[in-house]
Amino acid sequence: MPDIAVDVVLVPAQTDLDRFVSLSQNLYLESGNPTIVLDGKNCFPHVTLAMGIIEDTSIVELQKILEQQVHLLRALSMIGHDVFVGRTPKGEINSGINVQKTEEIQKIHETVLGVLKPLLIERFSIEALYPDPPPCETTLFWIRNFEAHSSHEKYEPHITIGFGELKNVTLPMFFTADRLAVFQLGNYCTCRKLLFDFHLGNK
Repeated sequence: MPDIAVDVVLVPAQTDLDRFVSLSQNLYLESGNPTIVLDGKNCFPHVTLAMGIIEDTSIVELQKILEQQVHLLRALSMIGHDVFVGRTPKGEINSGINVQKTEEIQKIHETVLGVLKPLLIERFSIEALYPDPPPCETTLFWIRNFEAHSSHEKYEPHITIGFGELKNVTLPMFFTADRLAVFQLGNYCTCRKLLFDFHLGNK
């Protein structure tokens, strides 16, 4: 039975999404590194809430359970407050924007993690990831260790922009997230294939 690596995320509203795409594409022009280039079609700007690997037959169940939660949610006002610059295990520089962690965002993270956790499986195969571009093994490491390293009190919402050092960004960056979506994860935990999504109501 096939497995699938999933990411439950918040997606910026279209105008804000376009701003993140522009930042990513400009960073690519500067760095020349095509590993992550956001485009809003095949590689989406997103704030991860929870991730893991499930059986593909669990997708319908996940959709039904999340749908029960979505009617309680409204579009979120979010703030990008600083730039992070990190290095991959190969030493490549990648950049993104840290998002202010509010009680509301933390609560949504905890709720989504609680929904996803019973469906998670312990098989970590590269075949569970979106195949194009070919994913690296490091991606599985991040998925396998998400709960231990990046959840609950360690949860740090952010939007990864791409490879290279992000500069000259006007901060704080105010934006709205108006969709909760589930994607199949691709290389470096990018959101590649949209499985389903829900629009969040107005505040």
